[in-house]
Amino acid sequence: MGKIRQKKIRWERSASPDVINYRLYWSEDGRITYDSNHALVGDVAEIFLPGDLPSFPLIKSTMTLGISALDSAGNESDIATVCVKLDYTVPDA
Repeated sequence: MGKIRQKKIRWERSASPDVINYRLYWSEDGRITYDSNHALVGDVAEIFLPGDLPSFPLIKSTMTLGISALDSAGNESDIATVCVKLDYTVPDA
């Protein structure tokens, strides 16, 4: 397998002191809901894709990404979204 260039995704942390985790969502159809593909990413403000998230799809596509904050009571914020072009395919040798 060839080498895939990592993409850094970052966001501004929530101002709430109760936030203990963030959830990253992704979708190829442009819509993000709480039922979309997602993964908990921890109490961080940036990750590298796909390295920090092995379940992230290794495809070439325009993706919608979403991030939400979770507090210690299990409540989840609204999802902030962005649309990005990603290419995780490698060329033939």
